[in-house]
Amino acid sequence: MIRFDQVHKRYANGREALAGVSFKIEHGELAFLTGHSGAGKSSILKLIALIERPTRGQVFINGQNTSGVRPRGIPQFRRHIGVVFQDHKLLHDRPVADNVALPLIIAGVPKREIDKRVRAALDQVGLLGKERSRPLELSTGEQQRVGIARAVVAKPALLIADEPTGNLDPDLALEIMNLFRRFNEVGVTVVIVVGSLGRMVHQPFATLMTMGVVAVALALPLFLNLFLTNVRSATGNWNEAFDLSVYMDKKTGTGRTAGLAKQLRQLSDVAAVRVITADQALAEFRNDSGFGKALDALTDNPLPDTLIVTPAVPASTPQGTAALRGAIAAMPDVQSVQIDTDWVTRLYAMLDILRRIVLLTAGLLGAGVVLIVGNTIRLDILNRRAEIEVMKLVGASDGFARRPFLYAGIWYGLGGGLMALILVALAAVILAKPVESLAKLYGSPFRLQGLGFTTGLWVLGLAACLAWVGSWLAATRHIRGIEPN
Repeated sequence: MIRFDQVHKRYANGREALAGVSFKIEHGELAFLTGHSGAGKSSILKLIALIERPTRGQVFINGQNTSGVRPRGIPQFRRHIGVVFQDHKLLHDRPVADNVALPLIIAGVPKREIDKRVRAALDQVGLLGKERSRPLELSTGEQQRVGIARAVVAKPALLIADEPTGNLDPDLALEIMNLFRRFNEVGVTVVIVVGSLGRMVHQPFATLMTMGVVAVALALPLFLNLFLTNVRSATGNWNEAFDLSVYMDKKTGTGRTAGLAKQLRQLSDVAAVRVITADQALAEFRNDSGFGKALDALTDNPLPDTLIVTPAVPASTPQGTAALRGAIAAMPDVQSVQIDTDWVTRLYAMLDILRRIVLLTAGLLGAGVVLIVGNTIRLDILNRRAEIEVMKLVGASDGFARRPFLYAGIWYGLGGGLMALILVALAAVILAKPVESLAKLYGSPFRLQGLGFTTGLWVLGLAACLAWVGSWLAATRHIRGIEPN
């Protein structure tokens, strides 16, 4: 079952814990490892559990050379080994049943089977009925038995114990040793060395603070985007600002003008064409200018037929309107095409700057969300380092240990996203009345528009993704560096 072949272990500080150690423990044996303090007993257990690697020599566990176990295979390797610690290493914030079930949860055992095996393990150590008790409610001996139940619940072929009776009185120590003897009698190989985990901190106020910072970071670009959307809505549509005035040759008849309008409507770059005949133009001018009597003196209508061409949204740019203007000017019967190009260019430049500001702000604050959540998760990992060590000792992979922190990151993102939506909605409610009053002064029925349902879903999804990225970066980096000892 266990074989050490000329094993040496030297630590970075130069201390040599083991020098040429060789021994063999057969399957089904009950072995005691004794020696003075510093003799290397704990180092042997660490080599067996692959907490450490030998400097030289070879270690074989159940016929497998541990030097061939890659880092990714260590969690699976440890799932076949039960470990009992002198200081119990129980999770004090969880009931007894959850502590015992931890190796089975990590191994992916179905819940019904977990409940059955946990009760069986607790029955073996005499703690059936204590499933919902907290470890701190138990005596020292009972806590040690919980640790033993956790070590054997996955039915390992090898059970190792690091001074399991070191903190117990003689009567309790004898009771614990009898437990190990009973496990050995059913074929479990037991190695015993003869010679505290802090509770997870729950800080709801700190969680709300983190979500609040995320919410502010998301709300600013979201509000700027809402402002831009409402400005577009208030002006009808930006592409109407790029209308081209097409003046027809005076010799062109109404029929040919209508034909050209029909031809222009078929172009992909044109959204709409409005025809203003010469008679309509003169009538409008007569009504609006106040020069009716002067116009009566004219023998002929001096105004040509006119087409008002509204470009499609993709063509509503200085370059797009210039190209469309050139194409229309080259058509038959067109005398001239006019557009205030300088004003169009200035308008487009302002719009482009505003869009870029929104995108830049969103990018910077999005990176801020990643960093904020990442730092929060980093601190959480440091607070739960002991718990992570226990999880790795009972066979958890880095991915398994990382999972709850990824979930926490997603919740930070969803909470922050929801708070951002609430902030923007409140801002819209506060500004709705003043904006409506201002619109009425200009004779407009415009009302401030809030965020739509689809936009809200996108915000929540984006917030969750950004927070997940931050938590993944922090969890991957820091959990990888935590090794059990």
